[in-house]
Amino acid sequence: MSKDVVLERLKRLVAKGYVVRWGASEVDTLRLEHPRAPDLTLFSDGRIWVLTPSPEDWVSADNGADQHRFQSFVTPNDWIAVDDEDDQRRFKSFVARVPKPTMFQTFKAKRVEDLWTRVSIWTFILVVGLLLASGFGWVWRFLSATH
Repeated sequence: MSKDVVLERLKRLVAKGYVVRWGASEVDTLRLEHPRAPDLTLFSDGRIWVLTPSPEDWVSADNGADQHRFQSFVTPNDWIAVDDEDDQRRFKSFVARVPKPTMFQTFKAKRVEDLWTRVSIWTFILVVGLLLASGFGWVWRFLSATH
């Protein structure tokens, strides 16, 4: 049962813009970060530990109406458990309050290493594609010249 809860919670949080930070976790936890909501620790049994940075970090300062979106809902070092239906409702209520990050915030949340890896892979694909295209062109010219 708890594995289903963990996967279901992880899918819902990632769909709302949370990003897993693999290096910042303990063995049986995942660290989840969001540019407009509190950071979380997801435990292997489905419990969620709400890490509470200052409210200015939860929502971008340009949207003052949303600035205190989580203040009345989470307290420092708060748990969202999986024990009963009330806990599930509390989790669903929390997820409903999480805003989707903007495209700029999503891009900004990507690590430099992730971006360089993608750039390297696409550069490699492009170079191999160009080499294959020129190789096929050379073969085509050779075959055309012999006939």
